[in-house]
Amino acid sequence: MKKTNNITHSYFTNLIQTNLGKMPFWVEATGINCLKKGYIEKKTPLQSSTIDFCWGINGTGRVNVGGAKAVIEKDGIFLSYPFEERQKESLSNEWEYRWLTLTGPLACAIVMSYGFPRFMSSYVPYPTELFAQLDELFPEKSLFAQRRAAALVLDIFAHADGCSILFSKFERLVVRAEEYIKQNLGNPELTTEHIADYFKVSRVTLNKAYREHNFPSPGRRILDLRLIRARELIYGTDLSVVEISRLCGFSDPHTFTRFIKRSLGAPPLQCRKKKVGVLN
Repeated sequence: MKKTNNITHSYFTNLIQTNLGKMPFWVEATGINCLKKGYIEKKTPLQSSTIDFCWGINGTGRVNVGGAKAVIEKDGIFLSYPFEERQKESLSNEWEYRWLTLTGPLACAIVMSYGFPRFMSSYVPYPTELFAQLDELFPEKSLFAQRRAAALVLDIFAHADGCSILFSKFERLVVRAEEYIKQNLGNPELTTEHIADYFKVSRVTLNKAYREHNFPSPGRRILDLRLIRARELIYGTDLSVVEISRLCGFSDPHTFTRFIKRSLGAPPLQCRKKKVGVLN
């Protein structure tokens, strides 16, 4: 197949809508992109409602995901989360990479549980056979096929684990701070000051590190990630509002309810009942 600036090939799930609620996450689409040198591919936050997992196959590209920048070579991997701006540019004559888009009520929680940095080098070379098996499952409509696809993704994650790629004096601080935030969202005392104290840097330095990578401030990131976790728990569990608020780092359920109403337009239980603000 002739390669162009567009997707070389892609597959979209045929899973019927009634089966989606029976899975913690599912593979929405997968494919291979091949970008020509100088070609820039952009997505705004409003166009980016899924988790994207991308694996470099050949060539070299530059990416900006969620404000963090890196150069990705063969067997380099990068992640982006829902509602993050994404930009990709080919630096070589052709840059080829495999992409997966994941969604579902627990998709973010599952991906974050692996503790992957945003950029990393794969543990092994590109697992061609695993991705080929994934491609073969997409024409099938059965719930069994989509569950097998989800299992293959976890196998791909096992092959992906490697060393993070660091690109500036602040990159290590930002990566470590991001992982610390994700692991401590349930702590009501998690603030910019708390993170700065933990890493023994000043609040000014921490904010500067985030600003250099075009991230929202650490305080904004804490709220954004708490909202993602709240959505997962509201739609993916039967936990009470009190328990969800505790797991999201709110000591007062009333404050949590106001936070959800302001963010999603309705209180938590109404969101659950009417599927208000659910991520598709």
